[in-house]
This record gives sequence, structure tokens and C-alpha cells, in this order.
Amino acid sequence: SVSSGSTHWFGGIDYLMMWRRGVRLPALVTTEVTDASGTREEVIVGDDRIMTRMTSGVRIATGRWFDRDQTFGFVGRGWYGGRKQYGFDRDQSQTPILLRPFLDYTDQFTPTPDTQVIAETGRADGAVSITGDSEAFGLDLSFHRFLGAEFGTTMDLLYGYQFVRFNERLDISSQSVSLDDDFAPVGSTFAVRDSFHTFNEFHGAQIGLQTDYREGFWSFKGLAKMAFGSLSREALREGETNVQVDSSISTEPEGLLVRDTNRGRVTNQQFSWVPEIDATLGWHRYEGWDLTLGYHLLAVTDAIQPCGTIDRELGVNLSDPLTGAVRPSADLRYRTFYLHGIHFGLQRVY
Repeated sequence: SVSSGSTHWFGGIDYLMMWRRGVRLPALVTTEVTDASGTREEVIVGDDRIMTRMTSGVRIATGRWFDRDQTFGFVGRGWYGGRKQYGFDRDQSQTPILLRPFLDYTDQFTPTPDTQVIAETGRADGAVSITGDSEAFGLDLSFHRFLGAEFGTTMDLLYGYQFVRFNERLDISSQSVSLDDDFAPVGSTFAVRDSFHTFNEFHGAQIGLQTDYREGFWSFKGLAKMAFGSLSREALREGETNVQVDSSISTEPEGLLVRDTNRGRVTNQQFSWVPEIDATLGWHRYEGWDLTLGYHLLAVTDAIQPCGTIDRELGVNLSDPLTGAVRPSADLRYRTFYLHGIHFGLQRVY
């Protein structure tokens, strides 16, 4: 950072420790457990939220005061919230019975709970893999205008432009080999895949307030702002089933939870709000430099996530051609996505 004439450049860099809302999963994989009370299904994957743990990110800011009294300036910030990944792998050697539960609507007026067998002792060997990731980044450009000062605290009005993007993915795949003709011809193989990808991109205007307080070696900076604008949303659902019986191989563009009733790409736009708050404590250790510690929160309303693209009940209609209930449902569910966390940094100040 440099200072020249009546203008002042300033900036900073922060290391971000970020947590996010994550993806809420229904029961995706179960097994059978037998004990004194009988046989019951036990959830192995699902009924919880994944990709919520901390990720590392970075934020860089730079700005310039246009006058010597620092009453009007410009600030640009860019941030990367890190990439959170999830992985689960299990086969029959670890869990002899592996099942994918669903609610069967096939040719029935009243749906019944059912399962797709991945592995079962004496009937089939198999494995299941579930992977996911979540990535978020953004930038904003704003003008800062001095509003006033009282008791050592200055207040600025800020207004400008904000961009936020985050992409998420959930893939479920399984492979099975028949061991018994009762299951399928011995040696037959089955590979089933369901993929749920979502993309959200926000562009809009922002307005807010920033306060600065400094006394001795310590400083405090508070930021509260709201952006509003257009959120572009995209959901992509894909499925595939490969079956090999002897030398015959067939491939269908349907999985278990992604079928003709919900398969494909859906795009739309929605007016959205993006609130953000930030509180930063600074220690003026060196001339012109602050070491900082703070907390930040950013949210995006009405966003789409992979859990919002999966049929709420895991409803499936396997009839071909389709008769009866249109399941899995193609409906999408929207919710507020958020990131929050702690940041450590170094700032160049005047």
C-alpha cells in the first residue's frame, strides 16, 4: 500500500475460518440390524447435515481516499470461502447389508417403504459411494462517504455493487454383483448413479454503514450492509443405470432418485437479499499497520441447494411406461444459504 499527495491507498488481507449451512440429507443408505428386540433398519448415511465443518478461505481488500480529509473513497473486496468436500464409501466387507431406501409409488394407490439392495449376504456383493462439495466466492465494489464523527467514532455510508456465487454437488453411486439367481442371474452387475448439482449467482446493489473507532493501540471496525438484486439459480439432476447380464449390456438415463419425472436442468431467477455483518478488533502494533481479529456473516436468501432438488419423501415410481403418481417429484425447494466465521488479518491504515 502506498500514499501519494492528497490521496491515500489502503488495504488488507484476511485469513478466513469459514463455516456454512451445509446440505441436509434424507436417509440415503441404511442397513439391517438384528438384536434381542428383532430386526430393524438403521441409517448409515443421512438424516443429518453434511459439509458444515470449517474451511479455510481468504479475503483481500484495497481502497483509496480521494481527498486528504478522507470524506470520500472507494473500496474493493474479493473473497474465497474455501471448498468443503464430503466423501463416504462402504462395501459388503464392512457392512454385509447395504440398502438404499425409497417410498415405492409403483402401481399403488398407497405408497409403501421399500429398498434397493446394494449388498446382502448370499445374494449380492456391492459398494456405495457418496461424494459432495460446496464452494463459495464473491466480490463487492463500494463508494464510502463520510457521515459524521462523535466520541472518537466515525461513520461512513457505503453503496455500490455486490457479486456472490456458490456451487454445490451431491453424487450417489452404487455397484452390485449378483451371487444368487433369486436376486438376478449369477454374475450380473448393476451400477446406479444419481447426481444433484446446483449453482447460484447473485448480482445486485448494496448499501450499508461502516463505523471506525480508534484509541491508543486499539481499534474497532463495524460493518452492516444489505445487498439486493437478482439471483440466478440452476439445478441439474442426472441419473444412470448400467446392467450387464452375461454379454448383454444395457444403459438407461435413470437412477433411483433421478428419473424421467425430474431429470434435466432447471434455471430461473429470483429477487434476493444478501445481508452481511462484520466486526473487527485491531491492534496497532506497527506504524500504519493493524493486526486484526473479527467475526463475519454473509447470507443469500432463496437459494437452491442439492437437498432442495431431491424428492422430499424419496418417492419413486418404477412403472414403465409411467402410470400413477409422478414421482420422483420435479419440485424444487429454496432456502437461505449462509457463511460465517472468524478472520485474522493484517491491514494498512491511515
